[in-house]
Amino acid sequence: MIHDYDPDATYQVYEKYGNSNYKIGEIENNVFYDVDKSGKRTNGFSFSNTNYFWNQFGNIQIKKISKPLDGWEPIVWGVYWTIQASITLVLVDGAQDMNAKIFWLVASVAHYFFTIKYRNNKFVVYWMLITSIVFIIILFLAGSKKRK
Repeated sequence: MIHDYDPDATYQVYEKYGNSNYKIGEIENNVFYDVDKSGKRTNGFSFSNTNYFWNQFGNIQIKKISKPLDGWEPIVWGVYWTIQASITLVLVDGAQDMNAKIFWLVASVAHYFFTIKYRNNKFVVYWMLITSIVFIIILFLAGSKKRK
């Protein structure tokens, strides 16, 4: 059983085989998701944190992933990635030659990949939040100076 179970957190469930751990599932929003060999969720069913549920598994290890913004993470991700897409369009459009355009596209794709892969890391989420707020403030202040 999970002690101090938090339904707002995500839990990764690993089964131990010898010296190796294999991810067998994830728990999120009171749903247990089976995980295939590539780590993608396949199907989900209702989760209950009881001995009856946990007795179906062998030697397991559970890793808790807390949500640092109490469920507001998807909004932060959406705002951040929208801002990033806008900046990418401006940089690619403003680039003079094809090499510069390719550079900005590759840099943007790498940045998207990094932020998508580590989107549940609290430091990445905080970075995305702070960067989005600062960008919006700068955009707001620049817009208010143009009106005067």
